[in-house]
Amino acid sequence: MAEASAHLGVAREEVARLFGVALRAGFLRATYTEVRPVGDARDWEDDTRVALAWVRALPAMLAEHGTLGSRVLGELFTSGGVWTVPDLVAALAPWPTPVPSVPAPREPGPCRSAAPQTAEERVAAVVRSLVRVGAVEARADDGLRISPLGDQAMAHRWRRWGIALPGYPPTSHMDARELLLQLWEGRPVDIEVLGRDWLAERGPRDGARELLEVCAELGSWRQRLDVFRLLAGREEELHGVFEDYRDHPVLGGWVAHASDEPGRVRLEQLVVVLLDTYALRVELGAPLPFDAPVWRDPETVTRLMWRSGHPATDGVLTAIALGALGPEAARAARRARFGTVGVGP
Repeated sequence: MAEASAHLGVAREEVARLFGVALRAGFLRATYTEVRPVGDARDWEDDTRVALAWVRALPAMLAEHGTLGSRVLGELFTSGGVWTVPDLVAALAPWPTPVPSVPAPREPGPCRSAAPQTAEERVAAVVRSLVRVGAVEARADDGLRISPLGDQAMAHRWRRWGIALPGYPPTSHMDARELLLQLWEGRPVDIEVLGRDWLAERGPRDGARELLEVCAELGSWRQRLDVFRLLAGREEELHGVFEDYRDHPVLGGWVAHASDEPGRVRLEQLVVVLLDTYALRVELGAPLPFDAPVWRDPETVTRLMWRSGHPATDGVLTAIALGALGPEAARAARRARFGTVGVGP
């Protein structure tokens, strides 16, 4: 053990863990009398074989956390969304009451119970391990999302359990409407990959035009949210395409928002953007963001909302009337939605 520790440059207690990882990965073969390396330990040119070795070794890399590592990765895999540590703690509840451990004293004196870890501390430790081994991606906004390697690990496990995994049709077989349907029904983590592949096959400009035409009707607000999520970051590349929709009554506000040129947009176009984004938040029960420049004149904004014909207008104005954006916007929403009845102070 001491020789291996010196040779690898790691602490002695780390050697046993590394041995277990290498064994699970298929890099070593152990018999009753000896341990030998196998061919996979020397073949790093085959990406598929290397990825499979990583997948096999993942349980050993997370062994210190017991089953919690698999549970956290499972939540990230099935949802495909962006999570925070508190989100994961809530999703994995209920938590058993922790039992404090009593380690042997290092020196003479009374024993002291080690403080038990809270649920958040335990999940945070798991997340650090998952990020370190490449199973989870840590985002700049403190969000966490499963990585492609993490996806492979969970898919491999589910197949071993006999669970059939749904898949996506080839992007070459999808038109713009089918792509958006798949994105709406699929996991958020898949949107970026599917959208990138689909646009690459058609060319970004032609693909963008197809997508914009699909969501150009006022009632297609769900599709608009996905389309502009797919096209985010391509503003320079698609400048000419966006210019063609600058004056579009439904898409013009989104184009101005994507191009970061608010000065070239009419208020009624921005109201469509507000209704689209607020509609999803009202459905999810999420708070509505307050855009101060747009809401300088709440009477005009709410009146435009009511007259827009947007299918989500009623629910959005009701949420605003109940105070989702503060008292001034609430009074304006009540006047727009209900006339003078029940306006209040």
